[in-house]
Amino acid sequence: MLPAHGKYVRVAYARFSTANFDTNFEDRNAFVTGIARYIEQATVHSSMVKCNEQPNRVEIYEKTVEVLEPEVTKLMKFMYFQFLRKMADPQSIQESQNLSMFLANHNRITQCLQQQLEVIPGYEELLADIVNISVDYYENKMYLTPSEKHMLLKVMGFGLYLMDGNVSNIYKLDAKKRINLGKIDKFFKLQVVPLFGDMQIELSRYIETSAHYEENKSKWTCTQSSISPQYNLCEQMVQIRDDHIRFISELARYSNSEVVTGSGLDSQKSDEEYRELFDLALRGLQLLSKWSTHVMEVYSWKLVHPTDKFCNKDCPGTAEEYERATRYNYTSEEKFALVEVIAMIKGLQAIRKTICDWEGAREPPNDPCLRGEKDPKGGFDIKVPRRAVGPSSTQLYMVRTMLESLIADKSGSKKTLRSSLDGPIRHCSTVVSCLSCGSESSSSNNIMLFPSCPPEALQHCCDLSQLWFREFFLELTMGRRIQFPIEMSMPWILTDHILETKEPSMMEYVLYPLDLYNDSGYYALTKFKKQFLYDEIEAEVNLCFDQFVYKLADQIFAYYKAMSGSVLLDKRFRAECKNYGVIIPYPPSNRYETLLKQRHVQLLGRSIDLNRLITQRISAAMYKSLDQAISRFESEDLTSIVVRTPGQGHTVTFGSTFQKHKHKTNKNPQKSPPRGKCTFR
Repeated sequence: MLPAHGKYVRVAYARFSTANFDTNFEDRNAFVTGIARYIEQATVHSSMVKCNEQPNRVEIYEKTVEVLEPEVTKLMKFMYFQFLRKMADPQSIQESQNLSMFLANHNRITQCLQQQLEVIPGYEELLADIVNISVDYYENKMYLTPSEKHMLLKVMGFGLYLMDGNVSNIYKLDAKKRINLGKIDKFFKLQVVPLFGDMQIELSRYIETSAHYEENKSKWTCTQSSISPQYNLCEQMVQIRDDHIRFISELARYSNSEVVTGSGLDSQKSDEEYRELFDLALRGLQLLSKWSTHVMEVYSWKLVHPTDKFCNKDCPGTAEEYERATRYNYTSEEKFALVEVIAMIKGLQAIRKTICDWEGAREPPNDPCLRGEKDPKGGFDIKVPRRAVGPSSTQLYMVRTMLESLIADKSGSKKTLRSSLDGPIRHCSTVVSCLSCGSESSSSNNIMLFPSCPPEALQHCCDLSQLWFREFFLELTMGRRIQFPIEMSMPWILTDHILETKEPSMMEYVLYPLDLYNDSGYYALTKFKKQFLYDEIEAEVNLCFDQFVYKLADQIFAYYKAMSGSVLLDKRFRAECKNYGVIIPYPPSNRYETLLKQRHVQLLGRSIDLNRLITQRISAAMYKSLDQAISRFESEDLTSIVVRTPGQGHTVTFGSTFQKHKHKTNKNPQKSPPRGKCTFR
């Protein structure tokens, strides 16, 4: 306090304290600045742990906890006080009790829905019609995408659950032939179907949780614990390969005929030829959907039935549930089968990207894009050929509804159009045509989307994005994990299995599992519409691709180094070893040539030059190997130099020359920059 050097006057005044409740007080900026400066100074002057090896880190942690503990205790007590103050309200107490009962009672939403439906008279008749329509669609395969197939199965199960209650009994409806439980039981041999995202549901749960299941348990075979052969992908591979070869051969035949004869205005086709092309496109979409369905059903079944240390000796007892469902739940044959089916799906899907729609079926001569040039400033006019437009989805739905109401025997009217058309022989073809039109139009909506919007048709048939999503299993960890490591991720599990086994027949498929990240990224942005999911996918892709390039480059370098060593090995020495019973085998051939030609790998919108990345790593490994050989040359005596060093240098340089001539990984003939003791020309 400063001393007063001059005279001062005592003044009496009234002291009043006033409170200003205006939150926009004037010294707010000064307050924020002061707090920020205090935090900055506290951070600078406080002793923090520099690294995990610091000897006094435990004392620093204990002192930090000792200082913060009183303040944290005050905050906890204040939080409890606020909670008790709110709980004094009777309405809040009742809401908390209702929430607790809701969380404690499983299937509460469906039970409430069932209770409200039972009040409506005749509700079971409507649900029976819905179930019968689903049975008819599923039996006649009037679906195209995997989601449509699984939706029909879930509608059957959920419809039966809602019908079986206090008012209605599904077993009495079955006795009256209102519904057919035998067919549904046969369909439910497909035990597990995807529900939403990475969540699955067992179809037998719908039956087991119904009201009258216990007294009619013997009528169901789908509830018995058995492994369906549909989940054994290895047994289906023979049929899948045969279907793939047949369709690819037929597609190549049509493609070659189009190239030879042309498809312009001067080569119009007949209605029969257009019908064949339509059937070919539909058959291709059905095959893609069928293969994708196999993959998703196998994956869903594996997630519901994780392995353990008794079924798999490689599975540790401390493995997490998601790890037991993915990492240790597949045999080597099953992993190879999954990779092969995924390669078939993605390979056939990629054919659509090679198709162009030019006017007159000829390449435009003045298109600057085809010459590698930029478009002019005024733009380039692209002429799109005129074509007939198919019916819209609304028109198609109305036509199918009218045909079914007039022709189908299930119509509620006493006399239908079919009864009058079935009599005369001349009208039989009319009925058959109407029936075929109604059944074929079920897939026409997807075919109409095929030429103009491939993401809508092809993406739905080839969507394998659910092999990455694991949000449900992350919730089951109760916060112990923010994200699973890449060793538990299915795309990396399949990719790493090929690299670890070094199977020559599967090496060409090693990039296809990485394409699953493209599906997952597309689904995260377009369906879930969550940026954080895409960011997680992108982070995993960056990590996995670095690991992939590192392992692949190391394998390629070791492979060609071993091959060059086998070629340079003295033949007389090899023959002498053979005489003594020691056989020195040549390295088994592997198919690295295809991978070394990949210069435009598409991954999450990025075009990656795989050849360049592998070349960089192999060059670094070769420099290191030669540097080691030269260092050994300099450190040994004359005898060792004469005997050993030429062979080591020849092995490395011969392997380098062999790679260059076979794959042309380095087309620049100029002298490379010196690295240490090595310079290549």
